[in-house]
Amino acid sequence: MQAKRDYAEQVQALDEIIEELEGQIAGVDFLTKEQRTEILEQLADLYVEDRIEYERKRNRLKDYFDAGVRAIDHEVKLVVAGRLEVSISELTALPKPDEDPVAELVAMARRDTVLWHDGKRDCYVTFGRDGHLENHELLSDDFEDWLADKWGETHQQEINGNLEPCYPTDEDLKKAIRQLQAYAKRADKRDPKFRVVEFEREVWIDLGTPDWRAIVVNGDDWRFEERMRAPLVRGPGTGSLPIPVRGGDIQELQQFVNLQEDGDFALLCGSLAAMLNPFGKYLTYLLCGPPGSAKTTTTKEMRALTDPDEADTCFMSTVRDLMHSKSHIKAVENVSELTKEWSNALCAINTGMSYSERKYWTQGKQFIAKLQCPIIINGIPTDIVDQPDLQDRVVTFVFDYLGDKVRSDDMFWRKFNAAKGRIFGALLDGLVGAMKSRRDFGNDNDLAAEALLDGWRPRFVDAVVWAEAACRRMGFAPGGYVQAHKENKDVAFRILAEAAPICIGIRKLMANRDEWRGYPLQLYTAIRPYVDIASEEWLARDLPMFIPILDRIYGIKIVMHKRFVQNDNRNGIIIGVGRGRHFPTSAEAAGAKETQPEPNPNTQPNSGTGSVGKKPFLRRI
Repeated sequence: MQAKRDYAEQVQALDEIIEELEGQIAGVDFLTKEQRTEILEQLADLYVEDRIEYERKRNRLKDYFDAGVRAIDHEVKLVVAGRLEVSISELTALPKPDEDPVAELVAMARRDTVLWHDGKRDCYVTFGRDGHLENHELLSDDFEDWLADKWGETHQQEINGNLEPCYPTDEDLKKAIRQLQAYAKRADKRDPKFRVVEFEREVWIDLGTPDWRAIVVNGDDWRFEERMRAPLVRGPGTGSLPIPVRGGDIQELQQFVNLQEDGDFALLCGSLAAMLNPFGKYLTYLLCGPPGSAKTTTTKEMRALTDPDEADTCFMSTVRDLMHSKSHIKAVENVSELTKEWSNALCAINTGMSYSERKYWTQGKQFIAKLQCPIIINGIPTDIVDQPDLQDRVVTFVFDYLGDKVRSDDMFWRKFNAAKGRIFGALLDGLVGAMKSRRDFGNDNDLAAEALLDGWRPRFVDAVVWAEAACRRMGFAPGGYVQAHKENKDVAFRILAEAAPICIGIRKLMANRDEWRGYPLQLYTAIRPYVDIASEEWLARDLPMFIPILDRIYGIKIVMHKRFVQNDNRNGIIIGVGRGRHFPTSAEAAGAKETQPEPNPNTQPNSGTGSVGKKPFLRRI
């Protein structure tokens, strides 16, 4: 205990010296000889006790030394060497088996780093640099540079009176890192993430700043964390989040987005919170509207408040390119249509998917990636998403044309950058509310949904529960986000239902009946008078995708793959309409002649109105 108190007293004494010096002008008022000697003695204590804390204090003092960090390190090492009565070369020397540089590099790394792996293929390393901790892939330029610098601290030569580092060869570095991989694969297993992760029952968010600070959120509050202990790694384009300011109001964001309705703004704020949810699944966010409606600007704002990156918006190339990106959020720019391949890929990414392909320049070796993240899509048409499965995972924002309301781009970003720290602080307050909700309901989102969503069960209910709890903490009325989310989905599904030929044809077919039964060919024949359907096979293949939409928008329920006659394996279809019809019942059907063939009781079920001794099918209560 005495040693710990002594160490704490040393740190406190040095802090007091630094606070006193910071009242002076760095780079002008340099240390006196007596101050310099005292501080070097204090730094020497830290050099022995805590290398990370030593580097942090040294960096704060360097401007008063009139010297670089290498020169300060050299002076501190001289003090330590004098205390131990050894030469400085003996102090910094490492075991050198047979003078092997590779063995020395491996020994350095194992002494000063923590090696770990992800349980699959990739190895990682945590090391201290400039007073903070960093996490990197073992096979990365960052770690290679760090290891070369470590070698240079030990192996120095005097040039023109100054100590200059020597560096290992590229071949020695690569051999050493290859050996370190073997050690990493036998070390701890961790789950690396970009930008946000759940760690020690708290949410850790990488600020993306050079000092690798993090924001930690729990159900009580949020705080800064100086040492990156969570397994958060960075992609090559990772940008810095704003430094959050306490006491902010999320309503300040409204002046920077082209959304007029309060419900749309609540939906946006809840969406931002949902993007920083490390639990459960993610949604896709569609920003659409005419040119000049600030879609791209809003996309960049959303990225700036959640996951800034050099590639904040990208032009869509291939699904394969998406799998290779290294960021928490993917933003796709100027999309005019989505192929089925892209729709299927986006659905899979929302819930988590694996991707595999042959490694370039190899035979029999695979590149494997796993991806689960939020997606932002920005484009002009409101019907970009034309696949029902993807539409169920999309939140759509429609922006109005600004016309002569367009503001100066330079002034807009200057004002936004001045406000984003307060806005981000308010968003973090929302995350505190979401974490408190998880804690209060014992991490049971089904119980939370009963209380927060009034029993409503949308797709991706985890994301909706999180967003609603966050919005309540940010000051929105209870249920405000939920109502906006419901309305958003209803509008999107109705747009899709009113454009899809299958939905149009079945809606008109069922306008004046309660039930229809038959086979794909008969259904194809029955709806041909109303819409142009490519083929019977196309109808049978695509009909399952539209079953949820027909039920949700029109109250039409469909059951497929029913056997009507014994030993008949044909795909029987039952279509039923309940009491709660959501569409006109007679006018639309009057415009087309009924062409459905008469039912044959030996080969097919009754396809009339459902009144022959049976109750209407699946009536809606």
